[in-house]
Amino acid sequence: MTRATANAAPAHHVIAEAKYDDDFGNPFGSVAVYFLLTSIADKHVQKRLDSMLEQLGECVASDVKRAVHVGAYLERIHIQYLDLIKAKENLTVLYSRILPKVLVKLSDGRHVGSDRLD
Repeated sequence: MTRATANAAPAHHVIAEAKYDDDFGNPFGSVAVYFLLTSIADKHVQKRLDSMLEQLGECVASDVKRAVHVGAYLERIHIQYLDLIKAKENLTVLYSRILPKVLVKLSDGRHVGSDRLD
């Protein structure tokens, strides 16, 4: 376990062993590093998902002023959607954040010019 935690997180392992002799070492150092690694893993995953969902919300809320921009708008949302699927986000959460807002935005007629379709 000591070797595995030293390979996985060398900086944390050095901190755990800092106040102990090289001969004896910290008997609980690898346990402390393992606990540190496993206790923060879920938090980092959730922070990443929250950040990705926030980016998705920004993409969905971005302005589409002309019809030629609709393709890029939808493509950017699709890229964010695929990234969230790979990160194992719940599909119902994604659909509720994407579909209603995008459909309202595209159906409200903003992409029509004053006298003709853009």
